[in-house]
Amino acid sequence: MRHLFKNFLDNHKTYVLAENFWSVTIGGLLIDNDISISKWLATKNNNNIRFFDGDPIFSLIDCKQNRALRVIQLAPISNSPKIKVWIEKRLNQDDDEIDVLSISLELSEETKQVVIRLVESWFITKKAVKDFDKLYIDSMINNLFTYQDNQAITEIKK
Repeated sequence: MRHLFKNFLDNHKTYVLAENFWSVTIGGLLIDNDISISKWLATKNNNNIRFFDGDPIFSLIDCKQNRALRVIQLAPISNSPKIKVWIEKRLNQDDDEIDVLSISLELSEETKQVVIRLVESWFITKKAVKDFDKLYIDSMINNLFTYQDNQAITEIKK
């Protein structure tokens, strides 16, 4: 497994590249599907200095759907894909309750694919919040990892 932007917490230029990666990958996907999004959580302090801590490295909100996304990128230390996903309630700037898809991960090609699938379900197909439960999330993660493992085995056998 290969982590992406491995030293993002130690190198500010790499951190900015990781931020841009999320903007292009997820923001681009949603814009291409005509989902109206805005930046959401602050990644800088009041003096306009970046936090550089990965929490969040990327976030956005769709005010029309009252749904948001928060991506927390962790330092890569594992030899296998690491991702945790949960839904939480938060307040937006108008103190209205919104549903947030929160994802904590070590970024790799494998976890990137899981995030893309989750974002598609969350924003594009608009899967109901009540259906976005642990069983659904776990099955999505397990199915993608199992598929990729099978692909790797198939490629080795050829």
